[in-house]
Amino acid sequence: MPSLPTTGASKYANPHVVIVGAGASRAACPDGDANGRRLPLMADLVDLVGLKPLLAKYGIESEETDFEAVFDGAVQSGYTELTGELERRVHHYFSQLVLPETATAYDYLLLSLRPKDLIATFNWDPLLAQAFRRHEGKIALPQLAFLHGNVAYGYCAEHRRCGWIDDHCTSCGKDFITRQHYIAADSIMKSYAAWHPRRSCDALAAATLMLQPWKDDWLPERESFEDLRAWVNPLWKEETRLAGTDQQFSGQLCSEHRKA
Repeated sequence: MPSLPTTGASKYANPHVVIVGAGASRAACPDGDANGRRLPLMADLVDLVGLKPLLAKYGIESEETDFEAVFDGAVQSGYTELTGELERRVHHYFSQLVLPETATAYDYLLLSLRPKDLIATFNWDPLLAQAFRRHEGKIALPQLAFLHGNVAYGYCAEHRRCGWIDDHCTSCGKDFITRQHYIAADSIMKSYAAWHPRRSCDALAAATLMLQPWKDDWLPERESFEDLRAWVNPLWKEETRLAGTDQQFSGQLCSEHRKA
């Protein structure tokens, strides 16, 4: 009687992708972290972190409880000092969270997956990272992707290196810093669009999701717009060539395109 072919350990390489959304850390630690600190959600972060007095100082006493909406309102109102202090306090609160010494949902999740698999999380807190690190080197683990950054994971802006926040850049030895997933610039020449012309989103995804950062390909300052258009023309040609295909952009510098 015909039967399905047997599958060896390496035959089924299809990844199991788990997306960890808001509320996962609270579900993993419903009674709080190892020190009893509650895990915030966007809906109660303002109360748990104690931000209402700070907001009131700037005349913000809205009934809105969603932190992202509150923060966006502060940004739109031009409260630069306020947004900076909000970031500092939220970062401090999350950085103090500690995973309990007992098995949590994150331990179960990590140990149920293999290196071919991926856990992608939107959460800023360090609990998944702490669970990963206490098993790291003792058993093969799945890959992690911090989609909105994480207080436990940082990067070196100069050398495009990523790693745990208490590690150092292998190129310069400096401490890693926590990544923000936005850039505020007072000139387009200081923006991601100038660092990676016509490839800003692709380059950001390569660096933050795939952990394969591209080299900066600075948009040159030209007096002639025709010269400038000629400079980016190789990128446009690549777009035209790959249009309608499943192929990805090469990430090559414009100078490398010209040599090809």
